[in-house]
Amino acid sequence: MSSSKDKVSAMKKVYVTIFSDKTTGPFTFDFIYGVGPRGLTPFEMLLGEKEAGEEAKVVVRADQLSEMFGHLSFLLPPLAPGQEGAALKIKVERIEEPGQKEIIKAMAEASTGCSCCGSH
Repeated sequence: MSSSKDKVSAMKKVYVTIFSDKTTGPFTFDFIYGVGPRGLTPFEMLLGEKEAGEEAKVVVRADQLSEMFGHLSFLLPPLAPGQEGAALKIKVERIEEPGQKEIIKAMAEASTGCSCCGSH
């Protein structure tokens, strides 16, 4: 039986790989779960309580990326505008306890929607 420590939950650092039928290859990124300025995004809700190795699937159009991924959408490669729905397979690679500095940085990035320079 897994504890919440082993599952995607609030303030965990989550590493994911996203496979899409509309891009040339998978892309990987990490984020702190649950720090968004408007609560959980639909993307985060898909991953809630998943364990490392588990997957979620969703179909999303280019004009839905911002709504689906919210403050995390800047991490994604673009889909062409008007492109038909992309089938995404999202795999939870690993889950970690982040450091306090990582949480603060993620909260700042979520509020500005930027991770480029930290000067906003």
